[in-house]
Amino acid sequence: MMLMRKKGESNWASPAVTAYHEEALLQDLLARSPELLPECDGSEAVAAELLIPDTGRADLVCVSPAGAITLVECKLRSNSEIHRHVIGQVLAYAASLWNLSYEDFDSKFQARHGSSLSDSFQNQADWDEERFRTTVTTNLESGAFSLVLAVDSITAELKRIVTYLNTHTLPSVKILAVELKYTAGHGVEILVPRTYGEETASPASRPEVRHWTEDELMAAMEETCTPQGFKAARRLLDFNPENNVAFYFHKATTTLPAVEIWLGTEKRKDRFVSYGLYPGDSGREAKIAINFDWMRPYNDEPTLQSLLDQLRELPDPAAELLGEVDEQHFRRKPKLPIETALANDRALEMFEAAIMVVLQNGQPPQAE
Repeated sequence: MMLMRKKGESNWASPAVTAYHEEALLQDLLARSPELLPECDGSEAVAAELLIPDTGRADLVCVSPAGAITLVECKLRSNSEIHRHVIGQVLAYAASLWNLSYEDFDSKFQARHGSSLSDSFQNQADWDEERFRTTVTTNLESGAFSLVLAVDSITAELKRIVTYLNTHTLPSVKILAVELKYTAGHGVEILVPRTYGEETASPASRPEVRHWTEDELMAAMEETCTPQGFKAARRLLDFNPENNVAFYFHKATTTLPAVEIWLGTEKRKDRFVSYGLYPGDSGREAKIAINFDWMRPYNDEPTLQSLLDQLRELPDPAAELLGEVDEQHFRRKPKLPIETALANDRALEMFEAAIMVVLQNGQPPQAE
């Protein structure tokens, strides 16, 4: 029981409101105050009712400046789905988000949030856009999400489920519950948040997630490439025109190692060109991803069009795979098979020359 009174009043009275009238109120509260969610601090970009392919609309999807992704499903105790259905719901959203491309995720997020992921954090001090994009990409590829069940009153069964799932799932997936008890009366609102599952999802209780290494990447390339393809992959990894290169290796939660590479020049401290290397498996070829979407904030469209036109001159099937990039305003990250498009010295020279034109002569986008 809880009793309330205003200062100066002599009598205590029960609160007028002791529960949310509808789940939408709980959802709106968390959308406006994401710091109430476990492992969130309020700096996150939040999209409500985000459409996830083939599944439905997730109540909330939060993305942190570091690239962490949190899926939130809100349920009231009065809803019979609070017991087991809510678990299946949030797992279904996570499964459908898994392996979604950065571009598709960003597009769906922008449709609900009103701005792109990168635009949401551009004004934050020391924010690293390259690392952010790589982290979001690897989290989508590996399904590394925090799944949060937001309820007004947690049940014993839900506590057991959260503990069980945290104990038996990969360390990159966390299942948490947050209870947000709400009371109002006498002109006062009281919110009491409590989190469950942090102890079983904490790094201390679970193995640390590591990143792939260069040696592991090249070992995978050697296994899946011909000697000529491996030589090409090695050259693409080592291409470093003016000693201004950054490597962002994917988390080791992905099936195979991969790396995103950002290149710049001494004249330009920012990095203006990005591509990724991916080994093949199960009969698939090793590939190079041309990260046009990631390069858009640093280059105007004529610069990107020039790069695209030169890459289309690479051996088949490069032209076909690069076919609609400009029609999509460079919001794509096409992948070219290394063995067929780049596994000879002439093709590699063409690729490197195209990169150098951007680095030396490309123009940044004009501020609107």
